[in-house]
Amino acid sequence: MAKFDYDLFIMGGGSGGVAAAKRAASYGVKVAIAESKDFGGTCVNRGCIAKRLMVYASDFPRHFAASKRYGWSECQTDFDWQDFSKAMHEYLHKLSQSSLEKLKEQGIEIFIDRATLVDPHTVKLSDRQVTADKILIAVGGKPTRPKIPGINLALISDQMFDLEKLPQKLQLWAVDTLA
Repeated sequence: MAKFDYDLFIMGGGSGGVAAAKRAASYGVKVAIAESKDFGGTCVNRGCIAKRLMVYASDFPRHFAASKRYGWSECQTDFDWQDFSKAMHEYLHKLSQSSLEKLKEQGIEIFIDRATLVDPHTVKLSDRQVTADKILIAVGGKPTRPKIPGINLALISDQMFDLEKLPQKLQLWAVDTLA
């Protein structure tokens, strides 16, 4: 029987990779996971949670307006995009770090690195190669821009989190690239 460094090596620390790593570790197998960016994937870092924080923050003016009816004095309603953006990124970083700590607690070896598949049992990291009986490729996807006039003026959703200032107006639209 072949001897491997790991029973399971997971390429990608998004929601699928993290869930697979936790499940496999719960069965007592030796697991490693590699992620070159933030653990938690799109949902935590650029998707569901990040966008919910934006929606939550955008709802405050409505609550401020209603607060006087409930005995509150006038509330300051100024919004500072840069303060919000900083706080949001700090919160998302804490979530990502929490995910990392939970993986470590389960005995999962973490590689903050890009992993490349070499063969059915070998993965190359920046400073070494490791072997595994099974390799799970859970690298997710990334948005692409359709080739249409004016696309250079559009942002992909990931870019919303790196804007230096709050846009005065946003227009949302989606293109079905599968049609």
